Amino acid sequence: LGPLLIAMGSDAQKARYLPAILNGDDLWAQGFSEPGAGSDLAAIKTRAVAAKDSGGDHYVVDGLKLWTTGAHLCNRMFLLVRTAQMEKPQQGITFLLVDLPSPGLSVTPIVSLDGDHEFNEVRFEAVRVPLANRVGAENEGWAVAQQLMAFARANNTNVAHLRRSCRALDRVAAAMGAV
Repeated sequence: LGPLLIAMGSDAQKARYLPAILNGDDLWAQGFSEPGAGSDLAAIKTRAVAAKDSGGDHYVVDGLKLWTTGAHLCNRMFLLVRTAQMEKPQQGITFLLVDLPSPGLSVTPIVSLDGDHEFNEVRFEAVRVPLANRVGAENEGWAVAQQLMAFARANNTNVAHLRRSCRALDRVAAAMGAV
């Protein structure tokens, strides 16, 4: 998520989240998959409706995310929500940042046959998310998610792993005075 926030996040999002990502205080879960929208993210149904009250401008989020890896260990989640029904299903999707836990949000383990617990169901029932936690424009979350996945692919390739390993070796060698 860090590279995405650097590229597309607001100054306030960068100031709030990047230091905590770098020092490991924030662990993020990905809220994309849903019943009927696993590999077809354009089919998501989790809804977010913009609202304003004495607590400020926010979205009210209702829906369910499935197979969320590590949500029980995380304190934050980024997710795709449906904010409008438009001609193309990829339109009308918005990218939000959510604090875990939030009132109305529950994380339920999905225990595998061998008793392991890696995946979770994350339910949103009238969860308030500040408008300031939107990355990119409303209804343009598809493009934000595409950029996120491009960063993920670039950082998970063998070349990227090799590059990070070489940098780590260079740091060790410099620390030992071998350079």
